[in-house]
Amino acid sequence: MMLPMQSPTSSQRFRVRGLDGVRAIACCAVLAYHFFQAGTPGGFLGVDVFFALSGFLITGLLVKEQERSGKIDIPAFWLRRVRRLFPAVASTVVATSLIAALVSTDLLVGIRRQLFGAATFTYNWVEIWAGNSYFNQGSPPLFRNLWSLAVEQQFYVIWPLVVTLIVYMRPTKRFLVPILLAVASAIFMATIVLSGGDISRAYMGSDTHGFSLMIGSALACLQTNPLSPMPSNPRGYRLRGILGWVGLGGMIASFFLVSDSSKATYPFLTVAVCLCSGATIASLAQETAPGARASRVLAQVLDVKPLRWLGERSYSLYLWHWPVLVIMRQAFPSTQIWVLALVVAGLSILVAAVSYTYVETPMRKEGIMAVLSRWLYLRSSSRYGDLSRYVAWGVAAATLIGVSTVVMIQPPKSSAQIAVEKGKVAARPTPKPKPAPPDLGDNQPVGGNITVIGDSVTLASLQPLQETFPGALVDAEVSRHWDDGVALIDQYKAEQSLGRWVVLSLATNGTVTTDNLNAALAQLGPERRLVLVTGFGPQYQSEQWIDQNNANILAFGKAHPDRVVVVRWDEAIKAHTDWLAGDYIHPDEDGAKLWRDTLVGALKSFPGVKQVGGAPKK
Repeated sequence: MMLPMQSPTSSQRFRVRGLDGVRAIACCAVLAYHFFQAGTPGGFLGVDVFFALSGFLITGLLVKEQERSGKIDIPAFWLRRVRRLFPAVASTVVATSLIAALVSTDLLVGIRRQLFGAATFTYNWVEIWAGNSYFNQGSPPLFRNLWSLAVEQQFYVIWPLVVTLIVYMRPTKRFLVPILLAVASAIFMATIVLSGGDISRAYMGSDTHGFSLMIGSALACLQTNPLSPMPSNPRGYRLRGILGWVGLGGMIASFFLVSDSSKATYPFLTVAVCLCSGATIASLAQETAPGARASRVLAQVLDVKPLRWLGERSYSLYLWHWPVLVIMRQAFPSTQIWVLALVVAGLSILVAAVSYTYVETPMRKEGIMAVLSRWLYLRSSSRYGDLSRYVAWGVAAATLIGVSTVVMIQPPKSSAQIAVEKGKVAARPTPKPKPAPPDLGDNQPVGGNITVIGDSVTLASLQPLQETFPGALVDAEVSRHWDDGVALIDQYKAEQSLGRWVVLSLATNGTVTTDNLNAALAQLGPERRLVLVTGFGPQYQSEQWIDQNNANILAFGKAHPDRVVVVRWDEAIKAHTDWLAGDYIHPDEDGAKLWRDTLVGALKSFPGVKQVGGAPKK
């Protein structure tokens, strides 16, 4: 989450050159992750760069205030934070909620919970309680990006109270407190992840993800003169300058090399990124020192006007881009990802600039109520003064009515959830059949000889599938990835319940490589046949991994025509996208029948197949 520096009073004004550039780079990384996840798999770490930066700046400001006035005015600090954060959040949430309601009610699922989390800055805990995955790309919440804002806001509430205590410690010992807290937080995250716990819980929790903020805070405590343009300790200028460049390089490299699915990321690689950020920040803080040439060059590079402009507006850009992206994906599911990215980025930058100029800056300087009063009681010497006031009141009333309507019309479930649950309700418990003897080479793909392992698309198609293949073993689960699915092959083989024909419908939620396919075929053994179902989804998913998955599956089928059947679900549904739920992924009742029919047609085309579906012949 992107936070600009807390605005100091006139006696405190300072500016560290290059920090806005760091914000801009981190913001671009997060946007790239959301737009092109396959190309920038570690872009989400941009949030940790902001955490480290916020920890450094806020702690430095608090320590400076203590040194200057002898105390820290915590209520005043909290008020400044509310002025800085709340107007942008409120305007973003209100505007995008109303637009989402006009586009699709699917976007409003869970909106009451989300609005509560946004208003109370507890969004991360609200989503954790709801069991939502941060890394779910299928049907993400409209305001999922607010989790990081919640973590920061909770930091702003608690950390000043801690700083009021540690400022009485020796300056050389202060950093030990945030370091110990950072270590504890990182260990907690590692414990959850390595024990097989929920990665989203570990990632979004304030307790488990607090180490990023603490690393930045420790860096501020290490400075004998925090946030000073010239550190009081002149030793090591050259080394810190070099480390600043190394840190910047490591930070940028992580956006392309780190994976969000690797357990090593949580927290080990994330901590490494925070340390890289800290090295860059420390280098920039000393750039005016006489011997800090490398730091000055770094500051000049990061302080170029476009980066500085973008960094100043990064908070608004971060807030707006995600709900705009979710809405645009819903409205235009077949639009190419690069077109969608350009439109969303352009709209988000434009709205962020307007928000920064006309909402955030005035309310930060004048106060929220003062600005609202000025808007609602607008007076002018011109003849349009009264009209402007009436318009302002009309907009306020319409907004209140609109938000109330959004809250009231929240659907209990999305169309995709309804489609999947219909499949679950229709599911019939089936006995696990023992496989037919391998020497019976004429075994046909009928109910007792077929095993289906799939994801939520399979779940949505479950009723017609079971009607056609009575007695088939079907194991489907929401958000199932390839590795989780193929692990079941060994399980069912050990239980002697794996059919001769094994259907894998796992191309929607993640990558499927040729190595994956070879391993699955080897698992099955020569006596079984592998049936691979291609994937289909919105264009942004197709371009990032589904299209490549399908290409790998088609090539694999051609390479093994005697053992592999390819089911072209992507081709079949392409002409009937009106048979899909609102997420452009899950089939409705007609789509479920088409999924079954496509499977049956592919099986019939396989050499030697005489019977498809029905009960096994006695």
